[in-house]
Amino acid sequence: MPDSQIDEIIKLIFEAKKLTQDSKKFSQRYSPLHLRTLLFISANPNTVMKDIADLFGIAPPSATSLIEGMVKSGFIARSEDKTDRRNVRLHITRSGSLLLRAGLGHFKRKIRKVLKELTRQEQATLMLIIKKLSNN
Repeated sequence: MPDSQIDEIIKLIFEAKKLTQDSKKFSQRYSPLHLRTLLFISANPNTVMKDIADLFGIAPPSATSLIEGMVKSGFIARSEDKTDRRNVRLHITRSGSLLLRAGLGHFKRKIRKVLKELTRQEQATLMLIIKKLSNN
């Protein structure tokens, strides 16, 4: 593929990112990064800090910084691992669940609006392409 096409793909990816990061955030204090963290923890009840670092491909101190802010805000709670005291388990709180529900609702409305521009076949193709690229 020529560089000009790769440049265009890069540009389109950055433009598509606007779908989840716009000026009309559902909250001024919380980002899609916070929602992704909450979604991961809610789906993985035995989450430890290393899991968060791996999820985002960041260093453990950066993951700790992210989680610390969310603990202080009351969206995540920590608990000791009864089998390995070196591990601290992360759990989503009631406040975190409420934020997650509100945030996902915001993004679902936004994505539905965008997807209305595509036919059902184009929507299905888009989903297949995203899955394929995400698994690569």
